[in-house]
Amino acid sequence: MSLRRLIAMAAVGSVALFSVAAASQPAAAHRSHHARHIHAVATFTPVTGANFISTISTPKTLQYGTVKLSATSHIDGHAYNLELTAGLEYVDGKGPFHGDITFIASDGDSLTFDYTGATTLNTDGSTTVTGKLKAFSGTGRFAHTTGTGRVLGTRPAGSVPGSPVTYVIDADVHDGARSMPAVTAKVKGQHAYSTAFNVDLMGVPSQRFITANPDGRSFGLIRLTGDTSVGSVPVEVVDIANVAYSHGSGPFNGFITLNGPSDSQLVMRFNGGTRADKTGGATIRGPLTVIAGTGIWSGTRGQGQLTGTRSGVVGSPLKAMISLNLSPAA
Repeated sequence: MSLRRLIAMAAVGSVALFSVAAASQPAAAHRSHHARHIHAVATFTPVTGANFISTISTPKTLQYGTVKLSATSHIDGHAYNLELTAGLEYVDGKGPFHGDITFIASDGDSLTFDYTGATTLNTDGSTTVTGKLKAFSGTGRFAHTTGTGRVLGTRPAGSVPGSPVTYVIDADVHDGARSMPAVTAKVKGQHAYSTAFNVDLMGVPSQRFITANPDGRSFGLIRLTGDTSVGSVPVEVVDIANVAYSHGSGPFNGFITLNGPSDSQLVMRFNGGTRADKTGGATIRGPLTVIAGTGIWSGTRGQGQLTGTRSGVVGSPLKAMISLNLSPAA
């Protein structure tokens, strides 16, 4: 699918009403409650050091992980920087993702959207990306902004997740209050055996891409790792996640991978919620669902739970307990 066709499909009129007043104008004066339209075309490229996507053949090709990309675009004649973070889970080149897209004006004011959608594979080998937007956090003149929108994107044939992607973005926004989305999760399935273990997960600044806004909302992606044993098997635990927090609490989505001996891996989807406490720490809790296994875990299925605590802000060391109910391959 060509970029020209994408733009034709997504174009919505010739006048962009997105407020892009310069910093020299009176701050937040006489906010309009009328809907304003954002229309942007941008090619996102990977941010160095922020691509945590892995590939496993099981025998289908599973690609999973988190990634950050950036772009520039002009809206009503004004330049904006755009940042995108997302967690994805693709099978044979297609599947769902969840993350955020942030518009950053030249004066630093920003508007962030929660971003959910899916990638589909076309017959010519190219991929089409479709997604929905919901305003999540704003600073400066975009504080308290609400709104929804859509994204339509394309990658050429032969591209991999995390490579450059061209987006057409359309959204209608206005001022007003909004609330965080609810967190729901289900765990089901039959289990052949159970195991549980503790692990201390640590991060490094170069693998933390979290934005904290003055309105108390924080969002982005993070990678934590730690060493432990599952029974008698030594493993490295890797946690990669996208977060969308309000005052330290809120939902996240990501993946937990156990890297064992002889290139064995057990990959689990990890969705749940974080609840901040009065001391500045937080409790993290969410269900785990096995999505792939190799080596000693080839063909393994199952579910589990992760519960963890940290004494500091997002990205600080996490003390986690993981319990799993697993069914080995027949």
